[in-house]
Amino acid sequence: MNRISLLWVMVLLLLVCATAACEGSSDESDARGGSDNDADDDDDDDELPDECDNPFCVFQEYDLGSDWICAPGDEYGCSCYEDYEQFIIEAQQFAAPLPGGLDELLAQLDAIEGGDVPIVEGPLEPEEMRRIVLEALNVDFLIQGIDQRPLWTVIVSQEQQTNSLQQRIVFSDPYIGSFEALLAIPDDGEELPAIVVRHGHTEYPQGTFGQTFGSGAVRRGYVVLIPHSRALCGGDYERTTTMDLLIEGFTFQGLRYYETLLMHKYLRYLGWRDNTVDADALGLLGHSGGAASVNLSVRIDQGFAAFVGDFNSTYCWLDDVGRFLDDTVPPLWAYHDLINDYTTCPMPYYAAQYGELNNQDLWDFFEENLGQ
Repeated sequence: MNRISLLWVMVLLLLVCATAACEGSSDESDARGGSDNDADDDDDDDELPDECDNPFCVFQEYDLGSDWICAPGDEYGCSCYEDYEQFIIEAQQFAAPLPGGLDELLAQLDAIEGGDVPIVEGPLEPEEMRRIVLEALNVDFLIQGIDQRPLWTVIVSQEQQTNSLQQRIVFSDPYIGSFEALLAIPDDGEELPAIVVRHGHTEYPQGTFGQTFGSGAVRRGYVVLIPHSRALCGGDYERTTTMDLLIEGFTFQGLRYYETLLMHKYLRYLGWRDNTVDADALGLLGHSGGAASVNLSVRIDQGFAAFVGDFNSTYCWLDDVGRFLDDTVPPLWAYHDLINDYTTCPMPYYAAQYGELNNQDLWDFFEENLGQ
């Protein structure tokens, strides 16, 4: 059993303590260590510590040459939806199911399409907007105790490039399962500003790094972290996951936001561990569908110092054949004009033109708010 498989087994076993403090106990020790038979099958050095040894409860391992493969040949992760469906089961105690199920959900969308849902004009105070977005996404239970919740990371590849060290890292979380991210650290620097990048539909971290934004940021001295957004291809997997989450009172956008917070947590861990990152100089950038998530993040979280997006969502998006997209959040439809009014953001926000994420104005914005 390789390290990634072992860690994923441990993630599933530890869901019972996902929201509790990461303290050693006999029960947790059994969950992390596995059965006596498991111990016989696996080397002792494959077992994780029983207690968190850092303020962020991040566990790090190397397993170079291993990989995260959700579906062979699916480099975009289009079919990687099963962890999200499992989330519905594991987070059942926090669910708020629609009494009418799918029929009620479709009725909400029909009311919006028919013009029966008025747009809220505002203005609203930032705290009120934050409350509205949090309530719509149903993520309070994920935010609470996030630094005490274990986050397993396995570095599966590491390459020295021309001006940076690049790592592919598999993250495993008790609630949302496993996903890969690309981390690029500029050479010869410490306490560097860092930027989390959320890519758009039918993209993946390596492509986003080279084509959209990441390589330019690294050349300018920014650490870049790009998580892989699973099931973000506009097809049946995205439709099914979005619909199932909404019916149970959750949202895909809520889980995207939680993934972003896990990236924020990991960067703070790097700052604590070896001063790689300046934890007070973290930015968040989103392209296309990724921007829909960023535009909600800026309304909720103040852990980032600067935000960039190039797309406005109405949070009631269907594709050309009527399938749900991941930014469908019917309760936020009435507030989408206020969400997309960036003059009212509680933190600095740069509204980029779609796809124009490598221009001097953007770099000036980051330099002003993050330094470098």
